[in-house]
Amino acid sequence: MMSIREILNRYKVHGIILFIAVLIWFYAVTEKYYEQPFRVAVVPINVHPEYVIANDYTKSVTVLFRGKGRTLLLLMKQRIEVPADLKQSTRPFTVVQLSLEKIRVPTSFMELEPLKFVDKDTIEFRLERLTRRRVPVHGRIRVVPKSGYTVVGDLEIKPAHVLISGPESMVLGVDSLETEFVEVDSAVSDVVGDAALINPRPEKLQLEVQSVHYRVLVQRLGEKTLEGVPVRVINVPVGRRARVRPPTLAVHLIGGRDFLAKIGPKDITAYVDYRRYLQTGETLLPANIEVPDHLRFDEVKPRRFRLIVE
Repeated sequence: MMSIREILNRYKVHGIILFIAVLIWFYAVTEKYYEQPFRVAVVPINVHPEYVIANDYTKSVTVLFRGKGRTLLLLMKQRIEVPADLKQSTRPFTVVQLSLEKIRVPTSFMELEPLKFVDKDTIEFRLERLTRRRVPVHGRIRVVPKSGYTVVGDLEIKPAHVLISGPESMVLGVDSLETEFVEVDSAVSDVVGDAALINPRPEKLQLEVQSVHYRVLVQRLGEKTLEGVPVRVINVPVGRRARVRPPTLAVHLIGGRDFLAKIGPKDITAYVDYRRYLQTGETLLPANIEVPDHLRFDEVKPRRFRLIVE
């Protein structure tokens, strides 16, 4: 029984001859002329600077080429383009006739001959005036603070408004932009980062920026009793005067520790509504309390105030 080496040595000459024969056959085949269809990219040119293409036009067409086999094989990996000349048209609907003579192929493939368009040789375009509009950004940022901490203030987005541009009908249909969803759990300090903007029509609309910067303030939870908050009377009829006794109240606040340190009596709104006195006849009335966002209160002293009408 022959070893593998003996087999290779015995049939080495046969293998070389076979390899040469294949090369000769391949050369002969690839030097012949053939016809082969290829997809050709449609490239709009001479678009009016004040208009944009609004429809999903045909992006490629099939063209039949004639050339040597080896050239056609290499062409499979090349990008071929045919221009669609809009000639600065401002008509809402424009039909462009494609031309075989204007098909763009790499210079090394100039021997190729485009014979005909296989499927279609005209492209329909819908044009709209180029429109720009600045819209607000809504951040989809969810921050969950760790126990003992709290979110302070509103979500900060920069820029808060972004310029969009594109076909008029599409731009006017966008009232705002949203960011990608970002979630942060167990936060113990300020949360900052960048969030990508979601383009509702990425193939048609252009955004001034692709992302925005966000910031969420997180502080350790604190408590504070604020005294001397003035109480006023609202909806007093013309010709009447009214006041309450006592004239101030104390409120127990809960919120971010650093934020609470900056809060004073003037930052709290407290009032008694005169209309309630007219409806009920009561002279001991509760006060309505309004505190800054992201603060809450759980206790007010006193709970009721005597209304004095003059």
